[in-house]
Amino acid sequence: MHSALTDLGPAASTAGHADGGRDAPFGAFALPAPWGLLRWLGGNPSGVLGRAVGHRLAARLSGPVDIVTENRLRLRLHPAESADARALIVGGPTWRRVERVKLRRAIAKRDEFAFVDLGAGDGIFSLDVLATAQALGRRATVTAIEPSADARARLAENLAHNGFSATIHPATDHGAAASLLAGLPRIDALKIEAAAAVPTLEAFFAEAPKAAWPRLILSATGRADPSRLIPFLASHTYRLVARTTLNAMMELSPR
Repeated sequence: MHSALTDLGPAASTAGHADGGRDAPFGAFALPAPWGLLRWLGGNPSGVLGRAVGHRLAARLSGPVDIVTENRLRLRLHPAESADARALIVGGPTWRRVERVKLRRAIAKRDEFAFVDLGAGDGIFSLDVLATAQALGRRATVTAIEPSADARARLAENLAHNGFSATIHPATDHGAAASLLAGLPRIDALKIEAAAAVPTLEAFFAEAPKAAWPRLILSATGRADPSRLIPFLASHTYRLVARTTLNAMMELSPR
């Protein structure tokens, strides 16, 4: 079994890298050695305390961090800016396990899997989908939609570190994002930021036939679902198939 995260040499200071470290070779921003214990604790399925402590410490990491994941993805992450980055750094193989199992099963059913990442950030989910499809002998296409120019650059960098490709769009409002979705031939799974989900999907559903709607939708609704995404999708014939403390996964019913 591969270790969740691999040290990449001596720890490096991130001070002074205003470009997010894009000029530095991969491995220049390894985690300090004491993180090894926290990673071990957090990577254990029962290591709830280790993950809780690790999340708080990871939020204080300034600048980029280079990690190699259990499925050998080489990722440059920005934990101070991303809950998913913190969860991956600390949790390793336990990172978003429920969601990843569901996606893996969906990928395995198709020769080519169409994934859309709306609010892609550094591309953690996009890269994981590409790596999973490769491991299963399938092909995945990724359309990443990200309004931040800095995040798009970091996503492109992570794709390059791993020899993967994706189509990256800079949609900056709900209408533009909905039009991009409507222009795609098929969406097998959509990951979408919860804050943008309801207005974007409302516009998309009005524009696209039901045959073009995503089979699966993943969004960070949290426990309270303040955006009311779950009942909104239920009213459009989606059913809840997985729920964690952070995310909800909804599947389109055939009716």
